[in-house]
Amino acid sequence: MKQAFTAQVERTGVPLKCGTLQNMAATLVVIARDHLGVLSQHLDDMLVVKKRVSTNPKGMTTKNSQRLMKFNDWENVVRVVSLPRVLMERAKSRPMIHAAALEAMHAVAISILLSCPMRMANLASLDLDRHLTTSRTGKHTIYSIRIEGTEVKNHEPIEFRLNEGNSADLHRYLTQFRGSLTKAKSTALFPKATDGLPRAPGNLSAELSTLIYRETGLKMHAHLFRHFAAKIYLDAHPGQYETVRRLLKHKTLQTTINFYAELTSQHAHDSYSETLAKFGGYHD
Repeated sequence: MKQAFTAQVERTGVPLKCGTLQNMAATLVVIARDHLGVLSQHLDDMLVVKKRVSTNPKGMTTKNSQRLMKFNDWENVVRVVSLPRVLMERAKSRPMIHAAALEAMHAVAISILLSCPMRMANLASLDLDRHLTTSRTGKHTIYSIRIEGTEVKNHEPIEFRLNEGNSADLHRYLTQFRGSLTKAKSTALFPKATDGLPRAPGNLSAELSTLIYRETGLKMHAHLFRHFAAKIYLDAHPGQYETVRRLLKHKTLQTTINFYAELTSQHAHDSYSETLAKFGGYHD
């Protein structure tokens, strides 16, 4: 790693601390730890190298911050939150065509991201046998999803229950639409047409981004659902980072604060202005 990174710096002129080397180092550490079983003392040495080239950014990127600002307009929030129902209603009106099955699939994918904003790799790999369970509430079938920590990037297990509306849409997708997506025998929640295997995360993410932009005019990639969830919750409950930490499965509260403290700065400003106003001022 040292020799490779030194050669990269000399050949390309990139600084030692940069995103390119940081991503390369992170990939090498994951391969060494999870796939090659490298001994702990050697892994520690690799982590030292990784630390030396890491930029240690705090907070979200500027581009994501700019995209998130569009959700200061509650009409845009409504457009995203209501999109799964719009897509499912459209699919129900023409159930016998392949395009309707795709719309139902995308509706379910977005509703899951809204319910639990997981990473795209986990969403794309959802499996009917491994991850989904059902229970009954009166006449309704309620779906729960559990993903073991070994399948999650930060090794934190994901477990949540869909509400009645989202469960109903998922049930309709499974019973009415999913079979039209592939003729292959498959247990993938979002199967490919060719072989029934799970759709590639990158492809599914691109499909969702294209669809959301077409339907709402908003640029929103799948990972932005995580920031979207944090913003919506913190707008309603300023400062309650622990709930956001649990929702996004961050290991530490500081990670959550680093990303989302800026989202509550306007609330702090407004609260301060209200305090000044009590003394007869009209400060902005």
